[in-house]
Amino acid sequence: PSKERTAATFTIDKAGAVVPKSKRGFVHIVKGGESLWALAQEFYGDGRRFTKLVTANRKRFPSLGANPSLILPGWVLTIPK
Repeated sequence: PSKERTAATFTIDKAGAVVPKSKRGFVHIVKGGESLWALAQEFYGDGRRFTKLVTANRKRFPSLGANPSLILPGWVLTIPK
C-alpha cells in the first residue's frame, strides 16, 4: 500500500530556531520582549511595515486591531511575504 507524505518546509532564524514556512509566508512564535515593530524590522527591513503583520494576524488575534503594541509570548504569527 502506498502512503501519502507531505514535506515540511522550514527555515532557520537568526537565533538558530526552526521556523515553519506557510504558503503565505513564515510562521513566527512570539518570544517575551518582542514587538511587531521589531519583527517587521527583522523580516522586512523596516519597522514601519508592522501594519502588514497586523493585517495578516488580526483574524486570529482581534486585539491587534485596537492595540498592536500588545503581543504575547507563545502567539503564532503569520509573517507574510
